[in-house]
Amino acid sequence: MDAFAGIDVAFAKRKLLPVSVCVWRDGNLEPLPLRSMSAPTPPRGSGNAKILDVATVIEFVESTAQYLRDVEHAFGVTIRRIAIDAPSDQKIDGCRRRDAEIVLDQKRISCITTPDVRQFSEIRAKALAHLASGGEESRLPHANQLWMLVGFELFRRLRQEWECLEVCPQAITASLGSAGIHKSKADGLQRQLSAAARFTGWPKAPCKSCLVDIGYGRDHDNLDAYLAAWVASLNVEHREAIGTPPNDVIWVPRLTLEPNIGILSDKIIFENPCHVKMKLTEALEDVRIAFLQLEFAIKMLTYCEQGKIDTNEFDTDHTVLLDKGNLGFPTGHFSAPDNIIRVANVSVSLTFGASALTLDKAFEIAGIKAERSSALWFAWLGCVFAHGIAEPRWKVKGRCSQKISVEPRSGRIEVDPEALHGNVFDFDQLGGHHIWFQIRDDAVAALGAITIS
Repeated sequence: MDAFAGIDVAFAKRKLLPVSVCVWRDGNLEPLPLRSMSAPTPPRGSGNAKILDVATVIEFVESTAQYLRDVEHAFGVTIRRIAIDAPSDQKIDGCRRRDAEIVLDQKRISCITTPDVRQFSEIRAKALAHLASGGEESRLPHANQLWMLVGFELFRRLRQEWECLEVCPQAITASLGSAGIHKSKADGLQRQLSAAARFTGWPKAPCKSCLVDIGYGRDHDNLDAYLAAWVASLNVEHREAIGTPPNDVIWVPRLTLEPNIGILSDKIIFENPCHVKMKLTEALEDVRIAFLQLEFAIKMLTYCEQGKIDTNEFDTDHTVLLDKGNLGFPTGHFSAPDNIIRVANVSVSLTFGASALTLDKAFEIAGIKAERSSALWFAWLGCVFAHGIAEPRWKVKGRCSQKISVEPRSGRIEVDPEALHGNVFDFDQLGGHHIWFQIRDDAVAALGAITIS
């Protein structure tokens, strides 16, 4: 069976190399359980100081090649292609950046500049002088670039047996529209895994526990390795080149938006001129801010319901000093806990409505007509919150009266707004707050792909 590998380059002391090896089964890209007891163990890093020892690095990359062959034998697969999260070569002498890095800059995706041969020689000399003078390894100069030397050697060695591609997980998640929250945070990890799952089909119910057994890195290391393996599994017509092939290039998925996108169940075809992409990027930033506001409002409501606000301290005279006049708020409005909770509830409703409106606007900019079911979710929720602030009610007509269904990862949701006409809005009518955030993930993943394509 054909398999595809992803490597998240790391050389920290005693750290096992994060590797993911995946196979396509029934249309889903499934990672092999590389952390199982019967599987071989990847090589360990030796720390930044040892990167300066060529023999140590060569031994590491030879061990990596042997590990991949052992994985093939243990699982009965043949690795066809490997994607490596590291620069494949040094930049050309005298150039400001590699071509691939310049394109990343244009896409506002940050990455560390890859030095040229002369600069690496200077970096190596500085690092050796630092250690010779008794400097601590933890303060080794240019540590954020020294690791690239390991990447160069991995490419050199592994290309002798396999086709190897250069990847950048941050560019992959940007193509998915899920790079707004860093993967080291729980929300960021969940969002990126969920966005990728819409295209790879794995895992069926995205959660970070699924990442534990697929490799020896931390959760976010294993996710990066899996994303790399995903790119490795794609034929060239399904990949997009960032930079100049064949050597100065970073590969990302060429997303079609059709497979596994529940929020776009009607298989929308986007036909957007380039100038729309910038407007859509700005609209997605509005979506991000609106959902941060919603998150803050929900947390504040929970805080209030738990009685963690001291009304005696909170409900006091408050004056804001402004350049053109002061603004004063008297006591009495928040003296009772019930009043605070009521206002906090209204804040959740208002921010929820704002999040629906920003998504509606983003779909409009993308050229997705509101008559399509995928966009109607946001259009009719905007209608709901246009009618009543303290107690929003369903008041639907025209385009907002159609039955709508979407299929987030928790399962199919169907709502008949016309049947709810006149009723007070309740989040349970949508399946709960968590469903709304899942719908957000699907929508942002789909819309974000347009800004990269």
